[in-house]
Amino acid sequence: MPMIKKFRNDLLYTVFTNINVLVLGILCSIIIARFLGPNLKGIYSITLSFVNLLLFIGNFGITYATCYLTAKDDFKEDVVVSNTIFLAILSSITTIGLAFLILWVGKSNLFSNVPINYIYILLISLPFNLISNYLRNVLLGSEKIKFYNFITIFRQASEFILIILLVVGGGAGLLGGLYSYITASVVSSVLVIIYVLKRWKVKLSKIQSDYLKKATRFGFAAYFSTIFSYINLSSDIFLVNMFLGSANAGIYSIASTVTKQIIVIPNTISLLLAPRITSGRMRFEFRELLIKSLKILVVFYFAIIPVLYFFGERIIVLLFSSQFQQAISPLRILLIGMIPLGIWTVLSGGITGVGKPISNAFSTFVAAVLNVGLNIVLIPRFGISGAAYSSLVSYSVLLVIAIIQIQFFKKA
Repeated sequence: MPMIKKFRNDLLYTVFTNINVLVLGILCSIIIARFLGPNLKGIYSITLSFVNLLLFIGNFGITYATCYLTAKDDFKEDVVVSNTIFLAILSSITTIGLAFLILWVGKSNLFSNVPINYIYILLISLPFNLISNYLRNVLLGSEKIKFYNFITIFRQASEFILIILLVVGGGAGLLGGLYSYITASVVSSVLVIIYVLKRWKVKLSKIQSDYLKKATRFGFAAYFSTIFSYINLSSDIFLVNMFLGSANAGIYSIASTVTKQIIVIPNTISLLLAPRITSGRMRFEFRELLIKSLKILVVFYFAIIPVLYFFGERIIVLLFSSQFQQAISPLRILLIGMIPLGIWTVLSGGITGVGKPISNAFSTFVAAVLNVGLNIVLIPRFGISGAAYSSLVSYSVLLVIAIIQIQFFKKA
């Protein structure tokens, strides 16, 4: 029971942190939208979405494996950290090479209307973000929650301040937004690296083939879950740009950005839930942990979703300007979709925690294929609302599959 109390306290502390991050993220989006307008906001969103896709690709499932193996305590933390840094460096080199390949193949379709030079500039942040993401999962697995939360809010607050200085004060426009993202990423990543190097002894001699095999084996299944999950969450913005142009992508990005800020909370719950279940100390309380986590999610959803649904149009016009008023229809649809997506996100943390990432990979694959297919059919017919309906259906399918999977776990 004390462990459940600690989990609850850590969870509430992290949720509070991420609510602040959520607010700062929305403020960043408001400033960018107001100072850039729909067209440049669309270019900005597509550029960031592509780099975030690369972060998901460069994850290679290792971050999940890092958190899992740290919590499982099969290896000393020094060994985990040394091997994680080694894998992060390899991942950075591989992902940057892959980025240039994707840009070469897709620049005439997925990146039409987007100056490729902007993407090249943003790629500077990629290796820093990858190394930071890898090491932050060591912090999660070893339950260094306070520093994990500090870095989370520091990174978003830094970007917010830089956007004010460069975009609002300096009139740097789109480039100012990109430079803000890069600087915040680099500085926060350096802080994570310094913290880790001071706390743990990192040596090349600690790189072990046994650890690398276990990490890549576990990460392989989690990796596909990550990729399919990102495709499910972000393919719509690329397809809206492809079918309807960057201005419509900019309008749709407002609905997408607002709702994706909401998913920060279930993501936080999932991140904290997985290592606690993995550690073995709390497996017998699996059901109680899930129930407590879902209760916190429901309270948060009841506080924010009705407000955004009924007053969303006024909020969009007030915060983003009337140029983005058409975002209200997809916003309302996506808000409904956040309910099944949020519940699935929490359940997926539990599924990963019991060592079954392949189950998440299956559900995200089905949902991603369904989402892309529906987008191709619905966007030309129903515009940006068609993209939102596609997401709603795919998120609902995700939840249904997860519930069925958990029922099987209970019988096993």
